[in-house]
Amino acid sequence: MTDEIRLFFDVSSLLNHIRHARHYTGIQRVVAMLVSEMSGLHSPASVFITYYDRIDRKHKCLSLEDLDPEVFKSPTLLHSYFFEDQKSDTSSAFLERYQEKPLKQAFYKMQFDIFAKLGKNRKFKRFGITADDWLRIREKEKTSLTKSTTKPRPALDVMRPDDKLILLDSTWNERYFLFFIDARKMGCHVYTLVHDLIPIVIPETTPGFVPLDFKRWLISSLEFTDSYLTVSHATRKDLEIFLNQVEAHREIEVLSLAQARFADQPGLEALPSPDASTELHEPHDRLKKLPDVGAIIHLSDATREALGSQFVLCVGTIEPRKNIWRLALAWKYLVDQGHVDLPRLVIAGKESVMVQSLKDLLKATGNIYGYVSVLDSPSEDALRRLYENCLFLAMPSLFEGWGLPVGEALSFGKTAVVSNSSSLPEVGGNMVEYCDPESVESIAAAVLRLVGDTEHRTALEARIHETELRSWYIVAKDLRDIVVPANSVELEPATYPMRQTAT
Repeated sequence: MTDEIRLFFDVSSLLNHIRHARHYTGIQRVVAMLVSEMSGLHSPASVFITYYDRIDRKHKCLSLEDLDPEVFKSPTLLHSYFFEDQKSDTSSAFLERYQEKPLKQAFYKMQFDIFAKLGKNRKFKRFGITADDWLRIREKEKTSLTKSTTKPRPALDVMRPDDKLILLDSTWNERYFLFFIDARKMGCHVYTLVHDLIPIVIPETTPGFVPLDFKRWLISSLEFTDSYLTVSHATRKDLEIFLNQVEAHREIEVLSLAQARFADQPGLEALPSPDASTELHEPHDRLKKLPDVGAIIHLSDATREALGSQFVLCVGTIEPRKNIWRLALAWKYLVDQGHVDLPRLVIAGKESVMVQSLKDLLKATGNIYGYVSVLDSPSEDALRRLYENCLFLAMPSLFEGWGLPVGEALSFGKTAVVSNSSSLPEVGGNMVEYCDPESVESIAAAVLRLVGDTEHRTALEARIHETELRSWYIVAKDLRDIVVPANSVELEPATYPMRQTAT
């Protein structure tokens, strides 16, 4: 249909990220999930991705009719599609070690086909994929959906007036600006999503020239942006203040993010929680509760140790604004007060810069007398296990644009200790315990209430189960409602199934 509203999502920064990594952080997950879910809401022939081609330094595009949108849910598959040699089939790329032994490679493919149909994810762990990934790879080979049949075209040759260009990623790289500006000049309506204004609002928590670079980008974005999107009402207020200060005016719409689990990964059987084991009086009763040990052996020793006793989980990049220093001090405060049966605190995330105070505290106290452990960059498998088995989440951040870990914890049925500031109340609602992030005693009191008052914690968990949490599908629907006018031409049904994220 020639009258359809056409949507273009730029994924240049996402692809640049997965050139060097096989995992998503918060921003990449937002981009990947919204592009993928949009295929169930809008005709795939009218949804495009654009990206910067490093070879000819021009932006190219593909439609979701030509590119299976499911690949966005897996960093491994997305990397394979864009960066691996397409002359060989994709399944062989994961069995490269057997390249000189074709019979053995064929045997493993046959085995993997069987394991994938049975959902045995542990068989795929060492190759960095899941059973679902393997099934998609094999289907991709059978149906030849990809580069082999479709060549990307110059984006500006495909775009036309009244198209929508949606920038969900971090678009700081100046090499992208000219394309965005040209798209706007030709009549495309350009939307820019602002995740937060942290480098401007609390610049002391960001390193080097980041505050200056961010401010420069935000001012530059005015040249190519018709409308802004923000991930929370709190971020919208910050953006309004900034635009007023620079005497600029743009329409701003709020696109609240999800309270959802990771991308399209099969749920894993939860380990029996440590406190639940006290209800099992006989050894044979405990054995009945044990999961498949094969799913455990791929976890690191540090993760297994964390899962072995009751613990509170803290997820996110280890950086100043996450306020982990005060969180650790809260544990010390409680232990020093005589609460020796306190659960452990497990900090799961990648270490950033400017965390010397936290390092000094942990070193001087022996990781708060052994109560605190740090898991560096855990895999999604490990992180899922941690969410499933933690007592609750702790996220006393000084500032957040949204707060994906809080939503992720809620999707696992777990409540949280959460800051009463910035966007976090928008995520936690009435399902979490709030604290003053600048008060160690306030953080400690909130932790102690969830640890000691089982009825209160259970009541919060009951609210979670009674609440319809925001899925990525709903976020994508809200995005479509923003960018596609209500009186626009009705679109053809999507060719891909609509998928609700499990909550």
